[in-house]
Amino acid sequence: MKRLTLILLVALFTTAWAGDVRKVDITVGGMHCAECTGKVKSALEKVKDVKSVEVNLKKGVAHVSLDATSEVKAEVLAKAIAEAGYSASYQDGKEKKTVAAVKAKSESKSCDDEMMSKEDCEKAGKSGCCSDKAKATKKK
Repeated sequence: MKRLTLILLVALFTTAWAGDVRKVDITVGGMHCAECTGKVKSALEKVKDVKSVEVNLKKGVAHVSLDATSEVKAEVLAKAIAEAGYSASYQDGKEKKTVAAVKAKSESKSCDDEMMSKEDCEKAGKSGCCSDKAKATKKK
């Protein structure tokens, strides 16, 4: 009986502790491939109090879990995404706000820098997130 009580207490404590997160969804614009999702995820993971990040390329959304007591606002997360080169939109109360992508300060232009579509990037053979697909297209 003591063992069962102990197991139930541990399970209850673990469940309560795991539930101490705040979730924020950010719509991300300009992602074309897995490398893009990696850049977004990496940028978000550097933000204080971020526990986990899941980026869905197909839906264009980043799901962020923060410490429940965190004071980090969605705007801070959106700015981190923008610094990585992608636009980011989030809900602030009833208002939807968007932070524009910050252009890279690199000399060489890539499809990310020029915010080109995946198809245009591939046609131009630009470097950047689409470079592997562009090279594969040229070889055919």
